[in-house]
Amino acid sequence: MTSKIAPLKELLSDLRKKDLYRIADYYDFKIPSSLKKREALEYLTSGMKSHLLKLLEFLNEDELLAVISALDLKGRYDDKLPLSIKETLPLFGLVSFDYKNRAYIPLELHAELETILNNKQEEFLNKAKKNQAYFKFIGGLINIYGILSKHEIIYLFEYYYQKKDPNFIEYLSKLLQFERPFYFRTANFEEEIYLVYGPLFKMGDEEKIVAIIDHQEVIKRNYLALEKVLSYSDMTYSENEEKYQKLKTYLKRSELSDEMIADVISTLKIGLRMGMAEFGLPLEFMSYYGENADMGLIEAILKITIDIFNNTRIFLNNGSTPQELSVLKNTKNYELLS
Repeated sequence: MTSKIAPLKELLSDLRKKDLYRIADYYDFKIPSSLKKREALEYLTSGMKSHLLKLLEFLNEDELLAVISALDLKGRYDDKLPLSIKETLPLFGLVSFDYKNRAYIPLELHAELETILNNKQEEFLNKAKKNQAYFKFIGGLINIYGILSKHEIIYLFEYYYQKKDPNFIEYLSKLLQFERPFYFRTANFEEEIYLVYGPLFKMGDEEKIVAIIDHQEVIKRNYLALEKVLSYSDMTYSENEEKYQKLKTYLKRSELSDEMIADVISTLKIGLRMGMAEFGLPLEFMSYYGENADMGLIEAILKITIDIFNNTRIFLNNGSTPQELSVLKNTKNYELLS
């Protein structure tokens, strides 16, 4: 995937005016609403150059390193760049990707970026590392609880780290103002601003979101250890488990690609985390096989589904797994699936 230079106006020409306003927001300046789109593009281009430092100070380490890599026009762009970065950098107007995944560097920003990062790369990397630590902490909390208010995130930061940090509050405020949709979105309920787990927000189910917020007051929260928050993935269930490996063995018999298999299983995890025991999904999965959906395959899929469900942090459980809740004294009637 080769990096290229292209005019910013060319890269952004397909965007709507409101998208141009959003990009300007990331750089902390406003485009006059009276301008026509062509004029707004000119204004944005000029503003991005003069306000570039503002944005670079907001990037986390992964994002900044991706920008630095993209500046090396003679080399190869990172083919393993995460989808999250590919979705985030275009939001900032820093790097664009075409349908072949080629990276395009805005012509107007290239020299400015190169000068800034050559002179102050270590300074920005140190700032980006701090941002990455904040981002990892916030992301872990949202992955566990699904939805948290700004005040609760600040409370949990002070609870875990036993200190107040104005830099963290400043970063969180910026994050709430300029969301990263791949990870999480912002929402307002009853005059409070919340960060919402991305896939949950995409459902467009406000009742589900409100139910999770309300339920957080019902179940006593047992905070995880900080290292678990920082290392949290989608669930506690290990993909090295024998049942999971057996399922993958069955799935390999089909013509399904590894990517499709991973996508279906990921969708299953997300559904379960939202409190939906979507056992129809594995059955739908089996429809790919037709006559090859033997009893061994059916048994493997149902076992893995039940096992994932019992060991997945479910938002309506206030981030607890059914396995954890089954041993709590105040949840005597909570039974595991079997």
